[in-house]
Amino acid sequence: MILNESLKVDFMRRLRNRVTPKFPKNIFKEPLFMDRAVRYLMENYRSGEINSAYIYARLGETAGLFVIALSEGYHIKDIAKTAKLTPGEVRTTVIKAVRRAQMLNLLPVFDDPMSQEVNFVVS
Repeated sequence: MILNESLKVDFMRRLRNRVTPKFPKNIFKEPLFMDRAVRYLMENYRSGEINSAYIYARLGETAGLFVIALSEGYHIKDIAKTAKLTPGEVRTTVIKAVRRAQMLNLLPVFDDPMSQEVNFVVS
């Protein structure tokens, strides 16, 4: 899913004008954060270990915008309204970008059985 260029330019400004960021009580109940790679990006962005350029380089401009907005505390419904998409399309865009980045070894693969055996976390 590719956003219109005019939406990309002022996406975060328009989102800030629409609502103020407020984390829900349990942000990880959002189905998007059930994916460990998305959670990894969000947690590291919030802690300051990675910056927005890292996310854009791995996920691309559209999915990167969505992950950064989610990391700053905006609800997925507000992000979808601002992007003129449905919440499902936002989730799909992010998941596809994460899978593509993992396939190109730009992000760690958390669900790989071989990496679990190496780290002695066999289930």
